[in-house]
Amino acid sequence: MFLIGCTNKSPNEFNLNQLIIVDVEVVKADESYEEAVMITDEETIDVLRKTFKQIKWEPDIEPKMARKEDVKATLFFKYDENLPERLFEYEIWFNQSNDTATIISNNEKEGYGTLDKNNAKTLENILLKSSRGKINVLFSPLSQHRTYGSRIRRFNLYHSVYF
Repeated sequence: MFLIGCTNKSPNEFNLNQLIIVDVEVVKADESYEEAVMITDEETIDVLRKTFKQIKWEPDIEPKMARKEDVKATLFFKYDENLPERLFEYEIWFNQSNDTATIISNNEKEGYGTLDKNNAKTLENILLKSSRGKINVLFSPLSQHRTYGSRIRRFNLYHSVYF
């Protein structure tokens, strides 16, 4: 007798240890986005994991922001080798008045979050420096497309760029 089971459910909760890639889009002065940059360096990803763990989430708050975010970051979580990555988007504002950060997540279990001064500076340095070529990143021109749920992501054979 054989017992076989399948499920089409993906987990509702993700462990930051499953984070494998961060896609960064910095907002320009005209409120358009710069070209997406992917962070894949394990050391940098590890620092981002530790920083994201420090966010104080308030899932029941739906804020209205006065301006467009500074950065949009898409976090790729790999929870099963046989399935595509799970993506969550984070809109991030760096507050110059008090050096903190405000984050809005499309993960309903997170929602609205804040990050203290030290962790906000770490996050800002990594995300903004990645877009300006100050750390090891992958630049991604348009090429192949993969679909994740209702969302299409751009992928290509990436080349590493070191600065």
